[in-house]
Amino acid sequence: MKQLFLKKFLFLLSSIIILIGCSQVQNNQNNVELGTKLACNIFDDLQVGVMKDKIPVKEIKIMIKKLEAASMRSSDKVLESSKRFVLAAEEAATNYYVYPTFLPLAYDDTYEHMAIHVESYLALQELTKACEDEGVNITKTYIEESGEEIIKLDYYVPENAKVKNINQVDKAIGDYLKNHSWGDFGAKCDEWLKMDYEISKDKTFIDNDKNKWIAQYYLKDGKFLGPNPLIYYLDIFTEDVNGHQNNKVDSHIAEGCDQW
Repeated sequence: MKQLFLKKFLFLLSSIIILIGCSQVQNNQNNVELGTKLACNIFDDLQVGVMKDKIPVKEIKIMIKKLEAASMRSSDKVLESSKRFVLAAEEAATNYYVYPTFLPLAYDDTYEHMAIHVESYLALQELTKACEDEGVNITKTYIEESGEEIIKLDYYVPENAKVKNINQVDKAIGDYLKNHSWGDFGAKCDEWLKMDYEISKDKTFIDNDKNKWIAQYYLKDGKFLGPNPLIYYLDIFTEDVNGHQNNKVDSHIAEGCDQW
């Protein structure tokens, strides 16, 4: 009788322990989910506010600390990505010209803090993906939407055309962009084009009804900012160049070059 009572008691005790353990696991999981959502929401508010120049520099530094604290209660994936972003964001918030940025800037050899900007940008991408993998949507402030490409038509090159092939098209457009400044540091827009874009030989063609080459440039691997594709019209006889209206997205990194 005593043994039966003892067995029942041990069974009841073990059941209570299991229930308490399950409850604690569930509570821990809920806490991680809440911590992840909080950390990602702070991150989203921070990166949007910095992009729009709406957060005072002192507040940026406070929000970075809040993100760091919140991420300690988040998922492992968000925690690890947050560590990288916090370090990079603190650097960006300490070293800046007029206002901090988490984006890469143009002129790799001109901006003093280019490496800091690139690291904060890559860390921003990594944390964005980590948050979205955990089901938290992040505002995409750092990538311009892709524009519509022009469908290639069958074409022929007139014998009296001045611009007869795609290499000549590429050179003529580069020469055109040399006449326009890339920002305020002495560089020209053809340097921006060469650094970030490559002409598509498969999608560049002549519209024979208009006697114009339609040149379509696409962002190179590892490049994320700027209109994509970038489209120019080149007169096959006069070599006059005009940019497509969809080029004019006022891209951060183009610094005025996408208006041409």
